[in-house]
Amino acid sequence: MNFPRRPCGWVSGIWLLLVLAATAGTAFAQNARITEPAEERQAGERMEETNGILMPSPTEQLLLPLARIARDLTGIHYRLGGNSVESGLDCSGLVRVIWAKLGLTTLPRTSAAMAKIGEKVEADDLEPGDLVFFNTRGRPNSHVGVYIGLGRFIHASSVRRKVMENALDESYYKSRFNGARRLANPQADVRPAGLSPD
Repeated sequence: MNFPRRPCGWVSGIWLLLVLAATAGTAFAQNARITEPAEERQAGERMEETNGILMPSPTEQLLLPLARIARDLTGIHYRLGGNSVESGLDCSGLVRVIWAKLGLTTLPRTSAAMAKIGEKVEADDLEPGDLVFFNTRGRPNSHVGVYIGLGRFIHASSVRRKVMENALDESYYKSRFNGARRLANPQADVRPAGLSPD
């Protein structure tokens, strides 16, 4: 018995479409396999770098403790030569207290001596924890504060007679700014900020 040719052509057409679809699907799957491992590999590399944990940058490690310290110390009475929270602080005394709260190295007693240690930092590269120096008494580095981020620093003001925050771009401080120093490794072990007696 002879079958008509037309149905055979129709069946062949369907078969051809199925083969083309299968080929296209295979090509798509191969392309997907080519791109996916690269993305997975990149993600794996990122995870490997952090051990699967999102670690804060050195700057972030100091930012929060410094913000907490600044909040706790703001308003403390200014006293020339002051070296403790209870009796009052001058500018370098404040810096030494902050450094102690951060668990970092003990600093020299005067702002002028502090300006001779560490590394020079450009104003555009300031990071939380950097010391900022000013000429407020007709001599370089006669005043010091600690940069706390967002363009602000904390210091013991002899004019306002208290510990306070100010912006570096305020005209008074901007015109008297004479440098910054980075004294400690920001990755040092940072202890929670507390105000235990000095």
